[in-house]
Amino acid sequence: MGPSAGVRRLIRAVTLGVIEPRAAAAMEYERQLVARARLRRPEPRVIAVVAGKGGVGATTTAASVALTLATLRSDTTAFVSARCGSGSLGERLIGRAAPPVSAVIGQEPPDPLWVHDSLAVVDGAPWHSPTDRAAMVQLLDRSRGQHPLTIVDVGNELSEAGQAAIEKADQVVLVTSASQDAVVAVQVALSRVHDADPFRLGTAVLALTCLNPRQARHTVRRLRSDLGMQAPRTVPIGFDPWLAAGGQIDPAQFRAATREAYLQIAALVVEPGSQEQWFAQPSAGGVPAQVGAPVAPPPGYRPAAPHPAGPPAPHPPAPHPPAPGPPGVGSPGRRPGAPR
Repeated sequence: MGPSAGVRRLIRAVTLGVIEPRAAAAMEYERQLVARARLRRPEPRVIAVVAGKGGVGATTTAASVALTLATLRSDTTAFVSARCGSGSLGERLIGRAAPPVSAVIGQEPPDPLWVHDSLAVVDGAPWHSPTDRAAMVQLLDRSRGQHPLTIVDVGNELSEAGQAAIEKADQVVLVTSASQDAVVAVQVALSRVHDADPFRLGTAVLALTCLNPRQARHTVRRLRSDLGMQAPRTVPIGFDPWLAAGGQIDPAQFRAATREAYLQIAALVVEPGSQEQWFAQPSAGGVPAQVGAPVAPPPGYRPAAPHPAGPPAPHPPAPHPPAPGPPGVGSPGRRPGAPR
């Protein structure tokens, strides 16, 4: 329980308004997020940003999270596009095109476009020469050796390169909008992630672009009722006039709530947390409230490493029953286990 309204008024009166309990809780929450985003990882990580349909803000989310990490951390971050024929990531960030995947893997050492000396950007391939699976795997393997964190913009790209990026990723961020077909879009994205590694769904982050908090809550309720999703890591991203205008992605121009949403996603991909440890965010009473815990993989589980030129390797046997299919796959509109 947080302090009562009378106690909060007393604190403000005694401190002449310098201390606002709710503001103090929010500042502490932001401090925790920044500290988590700056953590040093014991091993490099690849994060795939995936969407079930186009136009939901996957590229904007990926770019904003990559910029947030590059700004806060003392090391470098890579930002790679697995798309084919899409707009230039470099143009969206600083108005200059970045080299495509094929150009970077042919260089020794690789020479990506550097943004603020801390973000290495690699553009996607043009329509006439799409990136193949082997090239994407080679690039991501190189990136692991050079950058602690690599953000890959996959979106709804269905090419070999897009699926290879999902298979090589240690964690995924699912991006969807609070629209009528949100459930179907999430279902498509979940299926792709499940095909690559079913237990990776346990650490997935759901970025929900919406106009207002009410719309976000309504969509989360639909995901829970139709797909049985608990979605402990759901991050609503509200409407932002600067992003809606379609200009360069500049977090300094974002609304404070937008920056905090991308900061929360950045913190979640650096350290997803464990069953015993998770973030706390301010509740209505001004005190931290537990926001959920991720699902840990079963004992003995090891993720499969995809082969550069073929389908992903089968999972080694593990002491647990086969993983269930992704929520709702094959039975839209019905929770798993519900009577037909």
